[in-house]
Amino acid sequence: MTVRRIEIHDVECRDGDFGSSCPVFVKTIRTAQVFWITGDSSGAAVLCDPVLQVMVSAPRVIGEPVPDQAEPCWVIDVRWRAGVTDNRAQAASEAMGLMSETRSRPDQVSSGETYQVWCDASASMSLLESLKSWARQELANPLVQEIMVRGWKDHMASGLWDGTSTWTLPKAASDDEGSGFIMRSFPLDAGMEDWLRWSSENSWALNRSELQQVRDHYANPEVATRRFQNGLPENPTDVEMEIIAQTWSEHCKHKIFAATIDYREETCGRGTKSLGPSVINGLFKSEIVRATREVQARRGINWLSSTFSDNAGLVRFDDAIDVSIKVETHNSPSALDPYGGALTGILGVNRDILGAGMGARPVANTDVLCFGPPDWTDEEAKSLLPPALKHPRRVMEGVHRGIQDGGNKSGIPVVNGAFVFDEGYCGKPLVYCGTIGVSPARLPDGNPGHEKRVRPGDLIVMAGGRVGKDGIHGATFSSLELNEDSPLSAVQIGDPLTQKRLADFILAARDAGLYSGITDNGAGGLSSSVGEMAQFTGGASIEASLVPLKYPGLKPWEIVVSESQERMTVAVPESSWAAFSELAGKHGVEVTRLGAFDESGEFRIHWHGKTVGCLRLEFLHKELRPMELKAIWKGPQPKVEWICRRTPGKLPDVDADEAAFARIARSVLSRPNVASKERWVRRFDHEVQAATVGKPFTGVACDGPADSGVIWLKPHGAADPYCGVAVASGINSKLAHVDTYLSAQWSLDEAVRNLVSAGADPDQTFLVDNFCWPDPLPGPNNHDYAHKMAQLVRACRALSETAIAWGMPFVSGKDSMKNDFAGVDPAGRRVKISVPPTVLVTAMGKVPDVRGVTSSHFRRAGDAIYLVGPHEVWPLDGSEFAQVWDTGCDAGEFPAFDLGRQMEVYRRLHKAIKSGLVQSCHDVSDGGAFTTIVESSIGGRLGARIGAASLGSLAGLFHEGPGRFIVSVDPRHEEVFAALLDSGNVVRAGTVTAEAEVIVTLTNGKSPRLSVEDLCKWWKGAL
Repeated sequence: MTVRRIEIHDVECRDGDFGSSCPVFVKTIRTAQVFWITGDSSGAAVLCDPVLQVMVSAPRVIGEPVPDQAEPCWVIDVRWRAGVTDNRAQAASEAMGLMSETRSRPDQVSSGETYQVWCDASASMSLLESLKSWARQELANPLVQEIMVRGWKDHMASGLWDGTSTWTLPKAASDDEGSGFIMRSFPLDAGMEDWLRWSSENSWALNRSELQQVRDHYANPEVATRRFQNGLPENPTDVEMEIIAQTWSEHCKHKIFAATIDYREETCGRGTKSLGPSVINGLFKSEIVRATREVQARRGINWLSSTFSDNAGLVRFDDAIDVSIKVETHNSPSALDPYGGALTGILGVNRDILGAGMGARPVANTDVLCFGPPDWTDEEAKSLLPPALKHPRRVMEGVHRGIQDGGNKSGIPVVNGAFVFDEGYCGKPLVYCGTIGVSPARLPDGNPGHEKRVRPGDLIVMAGGRVGKDGIHGATFSSLELNEDSPLSAVQIGDPLTQKRLADFILAARDAGLYSGITDNGAGGLSSSVGEMAQFTGGASIEASLVPLKYPGLKPWEIVVSESQERMTVAVPESSWAAFSELAGKHGVEVTRLGAFDESGEFRIHWHGKTVGCLRLEFLHKELRPMELKAIWKGPQPKVEWICRRTPGKLPDVDADEAAFARIARSVLSRPNVASKERWVRRFDHEVQAATVGKPFTGVACDGPADSGVIWLKPHGAADPYCGVAVASGINSKLAHVDTYLSAQWSLDEAVRNLVSAGADPDQTFLVDNFCWPDPLPGPNNHDYAHKMAQLVRACRALSETAIAWGMPFVSGKDSMKNDFAGVDPAGRRVKISVPPTVLVTAMGKVPDVRGVTSSHFRRAGDAIYLVGPHEVWPLDGSEFAQVWDTGCDAGEFPAFDLGRQMEVYRRLHKAIKSGLVQSCHDVSDGGAFTTIVESSIGGRLGARIGAASLGSLAGLFHEGPGRFIVSVDPRHEEVFAALLDSGNVVRAGTVTAEAEVIVTLTNGKSPRLSVEDLCKWWKGAL
């Protein structure tokens, strides 16, 4: 069929800026959107904005001709591969159908970008390979996109403009086995080596013990009899093995957190805490759940509507609404395709909220993103990174764009987040995506909004997007170490517009009382969603051939485990089906009956009426034997490096050199972990839904960093007209090599301090934990697995002890294990890149009155500056300062953190904020107290004169110890403020000045002066 090519050129076409990585012989690059269309294209005018764009259907130079070179040398076309979701093409096809006179859509639309490239006249065509190589690195991801490079004359003669081309659009390969499908089974009498090979070939991620448990189950005579009755062979089928593998994957079953762990300690040092030997029967149950139940009982908390049992934690905010929260990770897919991985990550966690209770409306997103060094040069990256890995900057750009598209196009504001950089994140980025939701405390029918009520006989309905090969083995793939042969099928591209329709429909159906239960099709697809919901009634049966497909030819097992996005599984009473289906049609959402819930005790899968899978729910969900693991704590260890780090420089002598302090300040402020992220954050929409009170930036120029996002909840149905919630995060992987007890505790502390800084009540605060860990299981290339396991134990203990001491319950959480990459570096050496053990704590707290939200920027000259919290000078180890300067920081003990005293500080500071005694409040974290003061000065465009003895040394200014704030107070309120906080908890650090200079009096008697203008330039210029 004839393919028509249409290009959409911007009216004002500017030369593209592709940075220093662009080949030196390239002179100019211009880009435009391109569509390839077959069939009816009469509605194509809708693709172009006539004010800003021009639609081109014949060969044409983009923009004005380049001087002395009328035509480009080459044309680069980029388009999506077959089977990969093409969102722009889907939207174009639908729009063209609406605009067409016959209301008919084109047969097929494919979208992409075209780049016209002008080169120096002396450039040889032999440099074409260099151009292609650059295009693969910078313009597309070859995993999911095709790249076509042609000379200009070949492009003009391609036939795509006049319909004479024989070129065709990409279509997914089709087996189309239909009802003639021959089911594969795996013989029980095969040797274990065969089973291990099948597990590897099929990405089951099952170990020897688990495979043996599967074989023992199928060898049970009762199971064999039941299988015979269902017309199944005695051997497990491919459908069954895929469902077992998905359900038992680390990603879904969290086997490491459920394991029996023998914990021992060889030594402790540097003030690290001894936990003593113990046998732990499940870290999740013994630490996280235990802490929550203990806090709940001790405080008599009655506002935890649902914890640990649903897609998200639900908390009763007031009589009218529940607030829900979930934070997920999407690390492995984001390593392969940063854009698609992050896009599906944010859309997936949105669906977690949509499937929480009877359905919640997503009202805010958060994101915390961890990457390799973004400031590496191209030469550094090429010399260090295995060829399979992308430059950290490119990973960052792709992930950022994915979250931007997912949140902005879904109409959900991004209100909080962070960027973290470390060489250990080069192998796998960590992509934490979080969503906050709101749902009615009681539905219109009077039932609680947080309770699902699935009953036998309810229909199993799939709502939303169609199923394809994208996302197959996503759950099991995420449970494996990443390597150069990781499967393309695990990559997905989300569709935020389809999901927005789905969300609006689901919430309307909820309020109309048309369904009895709901969950999302996340990891494992229908296998997971139906298999888990079946536990409500004790059984389920589906007909896989009814599932709507993106293209024909998928095998039953692929259909059942595919994680293709934008889908929910809904339990619909038979009596509500007609109304449910009619409402879906009005919202443009596809819904399909697949089967029904029952009380059989089994999950049964059929294919054109033939049973292809039957699994006992008890075996699937409850009979997996826990692993038995060893954990040996060896005390603080040197940080494991996969590259030779840059050696810290010799510390300038501030006693002898007046300019030394300026060099030190600049070096810290320009560190990627410290520097302003404004240019990245601004591309997220934080204003949509019009309820964001605490925004990401504050101050006179709205460029000072805020500590928390604050959401006003009255527009979302809250009974109180002024209450809101603050959401904040804490993350500290820099201390993991010293002790994960410290790094986890400091992460929790940072999250809480961020909340308190904004005015949230620490006594109405709840927590979400997320663990991303290197592989803690024994293996041939993992000799320190027992130490990594001990690090995990210590991190969990730190969270539980701190949460209990502060009376803060956990309501949800997630873990992601095996965040490692194995490959070959450019020199041919085997290399393993493991993430530093990383704990993210997300905290939410009630803000009594959003009209009094505190900001981080200094407000008025003459205000007193206070350091609130511990005054001790902590070791510089793990600080940004120590990354730059050689300080001998691996010596020195870490003082004990007085949890009881610290919680009292938080309560007193909250009372001071609530009483109007505080002008500004900013927590001390990356870069130490000096950076915090600078950020407050930049936000207010005011200066500061600092003279406290505890801040008079480089260690005092730049250490990143816990529990501290920089607070400014009106001089008229100083006495009351100091009395309320207690003199032991505050130090008067200095004064806010009208002169835009930060002046620090050092213990050597010198007082270096740094202009706020210079400080701002250093801080903003790094990223």
